[in-house]
Amino acid sequence: MQTNYFLDALKVKPIPNCAELTIPALLMFGENDLSIHPDAHISPIGEALEKVDNTHYEIIIIPEANHYYVAE
Repeated sequence: MQTNYFLDALKVKPIPNCAELTIPALLMFGENDLSIHPDAHISPIGEALEKVDNTHYEIIIIPEANHYYVAE
C-alpha cells in the first residue's frame, strides 16, 4: 500500500473529475466493491455529470463483482 500506484490512486477524486467530463462515458461499478461502493458514488457522479450538461453516460453495476470486476 506504500507504492506510488496506491498513493496516486488515493489522490483521485472521481466526483470532481466527472464534473469536467463532457464526452460520452460508461461508468462501471462492482456490486461488492469495498473501495468505491456504488451506493455512495452513483448519485453524486450522476449529479456531477448532469451539472455540466452531460447526458450521454451510462452507469452499470456488475452483480456480485468486486473492485476488479471479479465475482465473489
